[in-house]
Amino acid sequence: VAVVHDRQGRLQVDGAMQTPQPGVYAIGDLVPSPRRPHVARYEGMVAADHAAAKPVAPVRYQRIPLITPTRPEIAALGLSEPAARQAGYRIRCRVARFADPERPTERWGRLMVVGDADSGSVLGLHLVGSHAADLLTDASAALGFAADLRAWSPTGSGGILRPELRRALRDLGRAAATGGSP
Repeated sequence: VAVVHDRQGRLQVDGAMQTPQPGVYAIGDLVPSPRRPHVARYEGMVAADHAAAKPVAPVRYQRIPLITPTRPEIAALGLSEPAARQAGYRIRCRVARFADPERPTERWGRLMVVGDADSGSVLGLHLVGSHAADLLTDASAALGFAADLRAWSPTGSGGILRPELRRALRDLGRAAATGGSP
């Protein structure tokens, strides 16, 4: 069976999780994807559907939120700053603090937006702080409606976000889109 490995020994697959050998599929820890059970499960569903000749959409790893349940919580979606640079983007990153009004005794959190300086699109969101996972979930839903840095506004698609995150994203998005400071 002819399979192709990367430097870490992971198998190369296409969007349907199929290796270069037709009919041979790989998922989970065998492929270069986030090491999370829910990701492997979805990859398995895509592979099974493809093997059954059902239409499949390729897995979009940048849209899978990664959550680390620590205190404070850590949450990420999309490309990190180094990954965006490695992918060839000319990027703008902005960092801001945010507070959770539901937990006033908690310390401030940090939010980083990684944006494409040329198109203005959001490439990644990274949060550390109280309720980071919840805030990232809200932000990822909004990204589905308007993935443009200039579109974050209190009235646009950003209106579905919690106020503290909406303010931070609006300020960061405008700064990243224009090259200014938040």
